[in-house]
Amino acid sequence: MPPIVRTFVLLAIAVAVLAGAGPAAAAVDPERNSTSVTGWWWYHGVSEATVNSAASSNGARVIDIEVESTSPYTFTAAYVKNSGSYARTWWWYFGLTSAQVTQKMNAHHARIIDLERYTSGGQRRFGVVMVKNTGSAAKGWWWYYDLTSGEVSAKLDAHNARLIDLESYVVNGHRRYSVVMIRNSGADAKAWWWYFNVSASFVTSKLSANKARLIDLDRRSNGNFDVVMQRRGSESWWWYYGKSASSVANLASQNGARIVDLEPYTSSGSKRFTVLMLNNSNAETSRLRKIMADGLTGSSYGVYVKKVGGGTVAGLQQSTIFEPASTIKVVHHLYTMRRIQLGLGGDTLSTPINYYVKPTDPTNKDVCPDPAWETDRANLVATTLQDALTKMMQNSDNRTTRAFQVRYGYPTINAYMDAIGMTSSEFRQILGCGFQNDLRNDLTLVDAGRLYEGVSNGTLLGGSARDSFWSIMLGGPVSATSALGLMIKDEGAKLGKSATKVNTFIGATNTRSKGGSYDICGSSCSSYTYIRTVAGRITIPFKNGAGSIVPTDYVYGRFADGLTIPCTPKSSSETTAQAEARCSKYKKANAALNKVGTEMFRTIVRAALKTW
Repeated sequence: MPPIVRTFVLLAIAVAVLAGAGPAAAAVDPERNSTSVTGWWWYHGVSEATVNSAASSNGARVIDIEVESTSPYTFTAAYVKNSGSYARTWWWYFGLTSAQVTQKMNAHHARIIDLERYTSGGQRRFGVVMVKNTGSAAKGWWWYYDLTSGEVSAKLDAHNARLIDLESYVVNGHRRYSVVMIRNSGADAKAWWWYFNVSASFVTSKLSANKARLIDLDRRSNGNFDVVMQRRGSESWWWYYGKSASSVANLASQNGARIVDLEPYTSSGSKRFTVLMLNNSNAETSRLRKIMADGLTGSSYGVYVKKVGGGTVAGLQQSTIFEPASTIKVVHHLYTMRRIQLGLGGDTLSTPINYYVKPTDPTNKDVCPDPAWETDRANLVATTLQDALTKMMQNSDNRTTRAFQVRYGYPTINAYMDAIGMTSSEFRQILGCGFQNDLRNDLTLVDAGRLYEGVSNGTLLGGSARDSFWSIMLGGPVSATSALGLMIKDEGAKLGKSATKVNTFIGATNTRSKGGSYDICGSSCSSYTYIRTVAGRITIPFKNGAGSIVPTDYVYGRFADGLTIPCTPKSSSETTAQAEARCSKYKKANAALNKVGTEMFRTIVRAALKTW
């Protein structure tokens, strides 16, 4: 859609032009282009002091500023860590006249990367973010305000430039634009487009037709948009509008992205945002995110792989709290084994413990345990700690899990989690009871990883207690015909490893884990909430320079929380395949989780096989 030239006469045009173009070796601005992983932050409805303190305390710089109000002044701001490839000498100002903007630019030898034109007390004012226009950051550039669309086009043609910032507003009843443009040559040469007063569907169609992504997005009061887009590469990016602050935060977390451009506005009396995001995750996390998104979009989901004693291999929403279902039962397991190791209360695996069954369904392990059953000894089953732990960890028995809750009490267990660094996790609900009384349990993948890493490295358990901890859990040596075993064979074949080596590798690979699941109906079961979680430890056999196997542990986890499945849940009489056949969304969700459950180890397996 070409810009439409207005026919009315512009009364005043103010222009500030760069004094000199950038060198041929100028680098592409990272703010809205780089997907190198960096720290980033955003705030809204905050004061000048908060904008400044956030930059100072985080070692960050502002890349986008929006003036929300002028009495008092409040702002929305986005930042990046001011280091590495993102490092710039920078400034931001507000309440400036055009002459003052020019003075600041000249004083700092700077150029504008973000321009906000607004009115305060009936006077035209500007908010700006500037960077020093020298070295690899230097560019040929221009800024203008109060232009018609036709005049913007003329300036672009005259300078062989492209827009990096666009804002429209009404002056004396006429539509006007403020813009920042850079020379479209050298490192900055891009195929690009700009459109104004267009619908969301129009934007979507042009993004597809142009193979483009947005670099600037502003919403008009009529609900339409003014946009700048450029030809995209392989980078992942997202755009949204009509989102609340909490939704913006959740989306950035879910996407593993950073905010590069946002604008607050009011809709039906509520603050809403338009927002652009760029990928801010490493290659492995990005790969796994795409796998999960294929079947889990609409839920909160995450994945985490970390080397014990080392760095994170992949991490998407690893610090996000989710409903863990039975995965969190491992905390009871660890606490019990810790007591046994320390000899607290004389506990051993043979120590007696009681649990209670449902009077009308005494063999059902998946019930929601009712404390009322515990008043009748006819419902009591006497067993040992070892048997109760085995039923809890291998069969996910909710009744024996309840026995450990009663034995220790959730205040004690919660305090223990805090003590070992699981500070974002908490028990509130009887396990197996879903969201009864609107109560949920909390876990994060990082917290689960801390637990498994503490057992692996011996800081939380040692000796026979640690051996028993692992042996009581599901898992063990990997089967050559399992999904993981088949993946190892696939990687071995790609690397040209012999069948003997690959099979030996598989035999030396070991996993231990605890999973959990809920299918929770609302007022009816015509649809339900799908929750799936798992966390554990995997041992991968690397070899050292001498050719000896070095078992190397990694902790891991994945979750899908809150996905709405528009079908009835799988019944006890159905196989998973039968339920998937009648419900495509259920099938896609399972497929995504199953696939990522293997793929999350592929790069580690490949690296290990290369040492064989």
